[in-house]
Amino acid sequence: MQSVAYLRLKNLTFGYTIPKNVLFKSPTTKLRFYFSGENLLTFSPLTDYIDPEAASASVNLNNPSTSANRGGKAQTTPFSTTYSLGMSLKF
Repeated sequence: MQSVAYLRLKNLTFGYTIPKNVLFKSPTTKLRFYFSGENLLTFSPLTDYIDPEAASASVNLNNPSTSANRGGKAQTTPFSTTYSLGMSLKF
């Protein structure tokens, strides 16, 4: 038996809207900056090549390297981490 308990930070977004009094001489009525990240962290007792969300009772996690256990259920390539930085303007 192996625990498949995990903690994952899937999406995090920070944003800041510039106050209107700073934009008073600009043709812009709204200016917002943001940073977003997806699949940032995963804390799991499982090895790196086993997705805890996909792990199920039908996959033998104690012997993951055998070809019989590579049915695509839990052994996947790691999630890619995506970062976004942006600016939103309104005129």
